[in-house]
Amino acid sequence: MPSKQPKSILDFFLLKLPVLITVTGGILLFYAFFFAGNEVLPVLPGIFAESLKIPLDILQVGLMQFPLEIDNYLLFQSFESLQPIAKPLSSFLYAGLLWFLVSMGIGLIATFKQKPFVFVTIGIILLLLLTGVNSLNIGGISSNWAFILLLVFALVPSWIIHVFFDQWALSKKLWVILPLAFLILPALVLVSTVPQAALLLSENISMLGVGITSIFFIYTGHAVISAIYLLLSQLNKGTGLKISWHLMVLFLLYFTFFIFLLLEITGSFSLPFSIKPLMLFVLVPGALGIWDLKYKLLQLNQPFQDHRIGKSLYWIGFSIAILTCWKAQFSLNEPMQDFLIHLFVYSQVGFSALFFGYLVANFLPVMNSGTALEKILYQPQFFAYFHMRIGAIMTLAILAAFGDGIVVVQFSAASTNLSGDYYLAANKPLEASILYENSWEQYRNNQKAKNAAAHLRLQLNQPSLAINHLTESFDHKPVVKDILLLTDLLHKRARFTEALFYLEKGLQYYPKHPQLTNNLALFYSKNNRGKEALELLTNLYQGDKVLESNRLGLQLKHLIDLEQEVSNINDPVFLVNKLAYYNLMGNVKDFDFQLDQEQNPEILQRASIRNYWTNEPENEVEQDLTYIDGVLAENWVPLTEQSFRESRVFRSYQADYIDASMRYLNGLAFGFSGSAGYYHYLAASILADQLDFEKAAVELVQAAAKGFREFKPHHLVILYFGGEAENAEKISEQFQVDWPVWLSSESTDAHTFYKGLSTLLPATKKQMEENISQINDAEMKGYYLLKILLHKSHWFSEDELLSLGHQNLTATNTPLEPSTFTELVKKIKRGKDHVLEAELDVSNWLQREWTTENNPYLTPLVLEAIERADSIDEKYSLAQQSTEFNKDPLLWMALVKASRNIGLDNYASQAIFSMQDWVPADELEKLQITSQ
Repeated sequence: MPSKQPKSILDFFLLKLPVLITVTGGILLFYAFFFAGNEVLPVLPGIFAESLKIPLDILQVGLMQFPLEIDNYLLFQSFESLQPIAKPLSSFLYAGLLWFLVSMGIGLIATFKQKPFVFVTIGIILLLLLTGVNSLNIGGISSNWAFILLLVFALVPSWIIHVFFDQWALSKKLWVILPLAFLILPALVLVSTVPQAALLLSENISMLGVGITSIFFIYTGHAVISAIYLLLSQLNKGTGLKISWHLMVLFLLYFTFFIFLLLEITGSFSLPFSIKPLMLFVLVPGALGIWDLKYKLLQLNQPFQDHRIGKSLYWIGFSIAILTCWKAQFSLNEPMQDFLIHLFVYSQVGFSALFFGYLVANFLPVMNSGTALEKILYQPQFFAYFHMRIGAIMTLAILAAFGDGIVVVQFSAASTNLSGDYYLAANKPLEASILYENSWEQYRNNQKAKNAAAHLRLQLNQPSLAINHLTESFDHKPVVKDILLLTDLLHKRARFTEALFYLEKGLQYYPKHPQLTNNLALFYSKNNRGKEALELLTNLYQGDKVLESNRLGLQLKHLIDLEQEVSNINDPVFLVNKLAYYNLMGNVKDFDFQLDQEQNPEILQRASIRNYWTNEPENEVEQDLTYIDGVLAENWVPLTEQSFRESRVFRSYQADYIDASMRYLNGLAFGFSGSAGYYHYLAASILADQLDFEKAAVELVQAAAKGFREFKPHHLVILYFGGEAENAEKISEQFQVDWPVWLSSESTDAHTFYKGLSTLLPATKKQMEENISQINDAEMKGYYLLKILLHKSHWFSEDELLSLGHQNLTATNTPLEPSTFTELVKKIKRGKDHVLEAELDVSNWLQREWTTENNPYLTPLVLEAIERADSIDEKYSLAQQSTEFNKDPLLWMALVKASRNIGLDNYASQAIFSMQDWVPADELEKLQITSQ
């Protein structure tokens, strides 16, 4: 008889370690079931954008007002089925724990008596056939050397020890057998030439776990009824209650429940609830079987002498069963799940019924006596316990036949799925797709196989096959993930009607399913059925951030129910749409919003920047421009780079950086020719607002040449007075733009007014005085005077400006009050800082703030900056940059002076020569004299 082992380390190894692995497996199983449902077949909201026209500013050219419209982003999220995700690390963990437990069990079997040892060893050999080690191709394809080596290192040591060294202590036997058995698989992997051999073996060995789990389910088939009987028996000690009735009622409830489950899984009956929790219910018989185990060890002949071995083997089986259920769950191997569920239900039905009969046949006369029947539970004189187990196993066979032998198909399909998982993880799409297709053909309740096959066919650039797979899946058993993928593929191939059909039909199978409803609403929106789309999401909305963001986006896109209060949801996509809402309504945001340079996906980043900067930016313009320059320094696809560069233009414009805005717009027109017409139009609008009719007209001609078509009557005015009268007529005829009647008559006030306005920037003092004297309309005269203040006040002294106002603002209907004009004159003539302190009601006239010299058309500010500049080089740089836009003669004379001061006399002469094109000779001569 073997010596008794020390209890410290050995007890931990035999009992506590398997218990720890069982608890860990239970936690993993719970996590996979409740929290990782979409990890294998992920469904995530994909983002796409649509544009919404937002007025960035209201521009004014004379008395004509028009919006400067830009695009804001509306972000929508459509649920998409992504390619199944392989989980090699989880498979490695499962395979490692499984083989460790099996190796430990092989070591414990070496302590068995002779006959049980032989029979159990034969069973182990049969189980090891399920490891699939021959797939490692050691010694050649289809060679058996891997299996032979596995037997030699895993079983031969236990045979030798059992025959020749049976007197060894249990710990010594384990120290010899366990390392050899456990390490043989890693050794076989190392010598295998198969790609990713470890991954292949970790998948194939799962079938060994299925085999052991099946044995454990059979062993614990009557554990629940046994536990109920033991509990009732102990409660009845000394009381004499009729526990037979209690036992019968509880048995009938339990048995009836599993009968309904049996009918459900065989398709004969439909339960009103899902049977998927059965993957968790397997824990119950396993846990109750521990209570039952101690009576079996005491009352039944065991093949071992140390009861710790029996307990350890039980915990090993329990651990493997839980881990295998976890494997089936985290890999979404539905054939394996269904096989385990079928076998579990069969074993519970068969063994529960036979064990209840066993109890009634042997203990009914004394069951209610209150005696300690648990002491003889497994030692009856009639209808021996092992006969009951034989009958229960026969019942299993009958139930399997009742189920049309589906367990055989499930077992085979589960193995095929495992092979498909290997090729999926090994990035071999063709092999994986073929295996998944075969698995689905074998067993149709196999959503991962069909979904994976479709995705892999897409990866192989075979979209037609992918669509065929998904339609076949829909015809057999619609699955939400497959419907999402199918409709997405159909939509991308312009088969809109079919996609709409499958979504609407899918909602008949899954009423009010949020993902299907969301996508259907977006399809309705694309089909201009905005009201129906909004109703779908409104009826479904329950606080989900994706649905609420899409709902707001649909309101904005179709301009429906804009008066409704907007929710407060802290979600980046929702906040982008909320910014668009505020921008459309002309409101300043009242919530926090932060730009993130690392924001993903990139469409969210560019939408955030655009919509945020369209509102009222909180940072200084220099900080924002530095930020966008940092973003642009990264490598982007052209479309994304274009969006960021547009946003930079708009942010510069908001800060009145007109020169920077123009330069970036020209760069955009050159770099992105497909949108060049739009950029030339934007440039023309901004230049016209600054009264540069000449450059604005050139930009409009370029816009027409580059494909811009949305011309309005005010564009004809700009073209006409910008020196492009012939092009104005062509555009009017070509694009059917109404020609302003007054534009054809030079005698009208409007014609005189706009002619004077178009020449204001290059005008001299004499020309301005002549122009203002020719304008009769009070409103036009007031506007012209205000523009003189903003752009040309440096030509006049303060007294001269006040005199102009006194002479021309005396009409009662002038919109500019003389007192307002007087105060504004004093502020402007005293410099920039004084203007910023002014609180004047001229909001209808002033379109840009008097804040920066980066607007080259605000000539008084530019000249003031040149005067304040510390160095000659800085003076020259400011003058040179401004004269690229502005033709004000005094500004050009400042350039001439600065050029001569730094020794660039040639540049000074060229500037004077150029001025001859728009400055009369006598005026130019006077300017040269006064500037010296």
